[in-house]
Amino acid sequence: MRRRHIILSSLIVSYILINSAQATDWLRWRGSDADGIFKETNWNPNALDNGPKRLWKTNLGIGFSSISVQGNYLYSLGNNVDDDGTQRDIVYCLDTRTGKVIWQYSYPCDQGGWPGPRATPTIDGSRVYTLSRSGHLFCFDNKTGNVLWNRNIIDDGLAIDPDCGISGSPVVHGDLLILNAGRSGLGIDKRTGQTVWDSGPHKCGFATPVLYRNGNSDRAAILGRTHLYSIDINTGRVVWSIPWRTRYEENSPDPVILGNRLFISTGYGKGCALYTLNGRQPTVVWQNRNMSNHFHTCVILNGYIYGIHGVTGKNCSLRCLDFKTGDVMWEKPFAFGPVMAAGNKLIILTETGHLHIAEASPLGYREISSANVIDVPYDRYRARTKQCKCWIPPVLSNGRMFVRNSWGDLICLDMR
Repeated sequence: MRRRHIILSSLIVSYILINSAQATDWLRWRGSDADGIFKETNWNPNALDNGPKRLWKTNLGIGFSSISVQGNYLYSLGNNVDDDGTQRDIVYCLDTRTGKVIWQYSYPCDQGGWPGPRATPTIDGSRVYTLSRSGHLFCFDNKTGNVLWNRNIIDDGLAIDPDCGISGSPVVHGDLLILNAGRSGLGIDKRTGQTVWDSGPHKCGFATPVLYRNGNSDRAAILGRTHLYSIDINTGRVVWSIPWRTRYEENSPDPVILGNRLFISTGYGKGCALYTLNGRQPTVVWQNRNMSNHFHTCVILNGYIYGIHGVTGKNCSLRCLDFKTGDVMWEKPFAFGPVMAAGNKLIILTETGHLHIAEASPLGYREISSANVIDVPYDRYRARTKQCKCWIPPVLSNGRMFVRNSWGDLICLDMR
């Protein structure tokens, strides 16, 4: 009887450990809930106080792809140049504990302006999906790196390069991959790579689709080049659309959906708005210019919106807005960069490589710890579009923080 009890206890402990590990996985861009909030609890917000503890460092090649994590497997993309001058995207799978390459796969792909890949790998069970700036769509076995299928959605006439490269990451819904490609999205069978529905070969926006449910219908909010679209995920039918045009037609931040409310904010002075999703056409709750996100998406915590207001290279500020009213609660001058969150803490990485941990509070900015964590070299002989930046959101998983710059340096910090 005692042996049976021990075995049962061991199974329970194993179940808890396995599910705890899964709870801190980061399987896609902005997480499974598309809100930029880590579920991680095994970390110390004061870990930066005495200088960051770096566990390892590697280089992935240039680009702006962020990190996805499943257990001890980490996935990302970069771009390097062969000895013969061929520019190649490289899909990496690394060991999170050591930074060593488990597998990698490369294919020819031009670096383009603001060079390198943009989209983040998406993990779905035993598969990982990647999308290049030039339309290369791959499905890999996530443990071996074997290519299960691949195609190029631009070559196949389903999309047009939106001038700065396709940027939205793949999103999985059932047996579908939903992409921000074409006018209002693209649906691909995730098992075979076959087209299920498309919206024509048009230039798209740069945001990642956000899934939500309306009544009994599965929808996706897709920020296109000039409109915000709600589509029926299974058919691609546009349910409604809202004009949303910015200067240069550059719509980059993702919509954020909480319940039946949708928040959107974009740059170049366009500003932000909160909509109610009841009914066939959304209604405006409020709209103003109190938050103008260039290309990073806000996080929403406990009824307040946090994000960097302004355009990179100019005077920016970290702002807190009241979710209900859109009023500014406070602002603090801050360098441009992504804002993420874990628990009630903000995690802010500036484009110069400085990491800040702060309380998420409507009462003002309350920093807990901060440090310069990654080098951002400056080369005055490089064009502005090739300068090194920290525009890639950091990822917190299993007590580790992964931070990357656009020249491909990836570091792992111990945050326990």
